[in-house]
Amino acid sequence: HTHPNHWDDLPVRPDPTDPTLPNLPAATGLKSQFSTAFRQANFSLVQESKLRQREQGNEEDVVAYFYDIINMCRIVNPTMSQEQQLQHLYRGLKPTLLQKIYPLQPASTTEFLDVAKLHAEASSLVNRKVLSQSLLAVTPDVPISSAAASTKLVKELAGLLTGLQQTIEQLNHPQTA
Repeated sequence: HTHPNHWDDLPVRPDPTDPTLPNLPAATGLKSQFSTAFRQANFSLVQESKLRQREQGNEEDVVAYFYDIINMCRIVNPTMSQEQQLQHLYRGLKPTLLQKIYPLQPASTTEFLDVAKLHAEASSLVNRKVLSQSLLAVTPDVPISSAAASTKLVKELAGLLTGLQQTIEQLNHPQTA
């Protein structure tokens, strides 16, 4: 694991085959040494306070909220029980989601995440349906009395269809940031 968030207290030594580096003895416990040296004195209290005050934002994805809470729980207490983690998840959850998820009583954080993902998918589908219906909304029925009105209606429909086609393309091929 070379990712900086996955380092352990393993012996670390410069590459002995690199002639530009000095031949130093292996150092052990670097992660602990750095953590101790740079961690603020009341780190645990600050993290616990953040965890207790954390609420899901209005536009925040439930999956991002879930992983943030679980990570905070891990930082505050690596041996925190599933029940305590669920309590923290419920505490800051948006009321609309709480109404949907709490009655199902997920027994674990994994079940909570599965239910939350299903609800997010359902909400997304509903929003897409509302969007597509609004794109297809046509002006109230007006009797077409002339060729000019007919041409105008055709142009309007062509514009709506183009917009709908672009929306479908975006949904089928989401751009990655």
